[in-house]
Amino acid sequence: MCKHLTICKGENETMSRDLTEEEVGIPDINFAYGVNAYVVPPRVQSARRGFFESSISKLDLIATEDSAVIELARKQKEAGLGVICDGTLRWGNNPIAFFAGFDGVHELIAPPGPYFSGDLLSAKSVALDGPIGGSSHPVITDFRILNTQANPGVVAKQVLFAPSLMLAELML
Repeated sequence: MCKHLTICKGENETMSRDLTEEEVGIPDINFAYGVNAYVVPPRVQSARRGFFESSISKLDLIATEDSAVIELARKQKEAGLGVICDGTLRWGNNPIAFFAGFDGVHELIAPPGPYFSGDLLSAKSVALDGPIGGSSHPVITDFRILNTQANPGVVAKQVLFAPSLMLAELML
């Protein structure tokens, strides 16, 4: 029995390889490869720039991101993946905004941070102002959009930032 793995690397790029005998022989019926990171399509990058420059609304940005997530899910299903994921498309490399979405956490402007590999780290940080909760976090809505793309035999999975990353940020 030969199985083949295809991974969507970008909007028009894929990578393929045959699975090894050990990988094929794994007895777990839920075994599946998934996408854990995704190159943000240029149309989403452009929409984000437009939002931050106030040339498009938050609703237009969300609609653009939703369509990109739906397209990504379609490509993953076409590739035969049993697990679909947004590949951190919405949050990208912005854990501060993600953490600030929790109840009891707020974003703040901090003094410029330490240097990492010669680059000054972001002057944004987070602080606690109450018990941490997730009742109104935008990731819940984000997952609902992704979950509409799941069907029998396909599971929706959300990739989230590690809690230890938030702890490290709070300790800074």
